[in-house]
Amino acid sequence: LFTASFPKEIPLQVVPYEYKSIYDHGHNDTIFSQYDVQLIVGTLDPQIKGIEYLSLESVVANEGIQTLLHYVSPYLNEQEQLLFSQNIMKNFTLSNIVNHLTILNAEKVIDDVEDFVTTLEERFNLHIDTTIRMGLYVHVSCLIERLMLRQGINYVDGIDEFKRENLEKMEKVKEAFSGIEMHYSVEIPDPEIMYIL
Repeated sequence: LFTASFPKEIPLQVVPYEYKSIYDHGHNDTIFSQYDVQLIVGTLDPQIKGIEYLSLESVVANEGIQTLLHYVSPYLNEQEQLLFSQNIMKNFTLSNIVNHLTILNAEKVIDDVEDFVTTLEERFNLHIDTTIRMGLYVHVSCLIERLMLRQGINYVDGIDEFKRENLEKMEKVKEAFSGIEMHYSVEIPDPEIMYIL
C-alpha cells in the first residue's frame, strides 16, 4: 500500500518485516545491517532508539501524513507530494488494509473485530477513543490472520511477570476474544493478549 502510494519510483524502499525479530534483537537485527532504516511503521512500537516509529492507526486516521512526507519529500516535487498525500488517504482506509489480508473475508473480519472491541469496552468499563479503536481494528484483523497461519507470537521477554501482575485483565481479553477463537479455530497466546492490553 505504501509503495502503491508513491507517484513515481523513488530511492526509498518499503520492506515488510517481522515485528518480533526487531523487538527481540533491537539494533542487532539483520535488517539494520542490510538497510539504512529511516522509519518503522506498524501496529506495535518495537522501541528502537534513534529510529522514528509511526503507528499504522495514525496513518489510517490521516494523522501520520506529515511524518511520511518528511521522509519522501526530498524525492518529490510539490505536486507529487500532494498526490502522495492523496494516495495515502485513499489507500489507507480500514477496509483497504483488511482487504489486503490474504485469507480473510474483510467485511466479516471487521464485524468480528468490532464485536471484540465492544466487548472489551464493556468488560473494562471504558470508552476506547477513535484512534486507538482504529489501531485495534487493524492490529486484531492482522492478528487473526497470523493466528490462522500459525504465526502468532508465543513468547516475549517479560510475559511471565506481566501475566502475574495482570492476570485478571488478561482473562477479560481472553473472554472477549473467545468468539473470534471459536469462529476462526484459533487460540490467542498470552503475549498477543499482552500486546492488546
